[in-house]
Amino acid sequence: MRLSYIVAIHFSSGVVVLISRRSFLVSNARRMGAGMSAAMNQKNLREQETKPAGAPAANRQRSASGVSGSRARRIVANAGISVLSVALALLALEIGLRLFSGQQAPLLVRDAIVGQRYQAGLSGRRFIPEAGREVELRFNRLGFRGPDRPFAKPPGVRRIAVLGDSFVAAVQVDEADTMVAQLERRLNAPGAASRWEAMNFGIGGFSTAQSLLTWRHFARQFHPDIVLLCFYNGNDLWDNDRALTSYPRPYFRLDAAGNLHEIPLSPLQVSGTRWLNEHSRLYVWQREKIAILRGLFRSAVDRAPSVAPIFDSDPPPLYTDAWRLTEKLVATLADEVRSSGAQIVLVDIAEQDEFVDDYWRKVVDTAAPTVKLDRGYPEKRLGRVATRGHFPFIPLVDAFRAAPHPEQLHFHWQGHWNEAGNHLAAATIFARLKEMGLVQ
Repeated sequence: MRLSYIVAIHFSSGVVVLISRRSFLVSNARRMGAGMSAAMNQKNLREQETKPAGAPAANRQRSASGVSGSRARRIVANAGISVLSVALALLALEIGLRLFSGQQAPLLVRDAIVGQRYQAGLSGRRFIPEAGREVELRFNRLGFRGPDRPFAKPPGVRRIAVLGDSFVAAVQVDEADTMVAQLERRLNAPGAASRWEAMNFGIGGFSTAQSLLTWRHFARQFHPDIVLLCFYNGNDLWDNDRALTSYPRPYFRLDAAGNLHEIPLSPLQVSGTRWLNEHSRLYVWQREKIAILRGLFRSAVDRAPSVAPIFDSDPPPLYTDAWRLTEKLVATLADEVRSSGAQIVLVDIAEQDEFVDDYWRKVVDTAAPTVKLDRGYPEKRLGRVATRGHFPFIPLVDAFRAAPHPEQLHFHWQGHWNEAGNHLAAATIFARLKEMGLVQ
């Protein structure tokens, strides 16, 4: 019965009363049973004293068997009560969340192809905890942010497809303020030589591997002229390697010859979480609360222990392998994009520690002595990948570091760009694309 009390206390006071009464009855029944058992034992002892010494052993065996069976039944009954208590508590929470919390369906749903996508066709205002307000959201028929567009390009239209994670999706700001929408606005400024459509293929939690799969299964169908692959220094390196993270997503591995092999999600991972997302508000609620707690923890420790490895200029074997895998993913995507006739551009999204000096000092203070810190190492390494692959590279760190107040370009909970950060990223990318002659 201890489990019943623990579950009741953890979930809600209303359940405490219900389960405590039940536990009280069960406890009293046990005490009564114990008293009766003691009396029967004394009676049996008296009877045994009056019996002859040669009483059959079979009687003793039957008695022992009866005691053992009774104990087993009590264990099964107690386990059943405990399971029932847990089920009742979970049911009470599920009902309570549906009736009183206003808990909505999740934005992200599990996907067998790329791991996760947004709710296809979802549109409206949703409260986003990191932004601290309601945000205007719109997801198209494929589950990506932005309007529906036909696969075939309209006459005279050019397209840019933007691949990446939550920085690209940018659900913390209204659609018009996202980096992708701002880039499209600049491309279509008065006097532009062409009409452009900028398409947002960013999904929260995405890795480079998932961006590769998104290109293969979705983005390439829209025949883009330019593809921006956005790499976030804060977590994309370890998100790519299953040895460094346990998040349920598709992965790739490198064989001895350096070839990529996909490791897809298992059907159970897809169907199980999809069913819970669609039918359980409790499951969605606990996922959101865990994400909030992670964000608060990251803020409390200033992210230093988790991001320091990205700045290690002499990475240990585990991170060396992650870099090799990441570089192969980027190079493979670049080859596939160019073979389709489009231009690939690698965009490096800087971690806040790279352009906010106070954050960087905390990284230095908390990094392990064995880490050889180099604040510019991610840009240097990714730049070499672009140089070897002969494709353009746009690092954003210099523009963000040069801003008058770089610490005001992102939300201070999980570090995503706010409106100002999205606008600065779009302006920087547009300017570099013009310098390269890719847009006019």
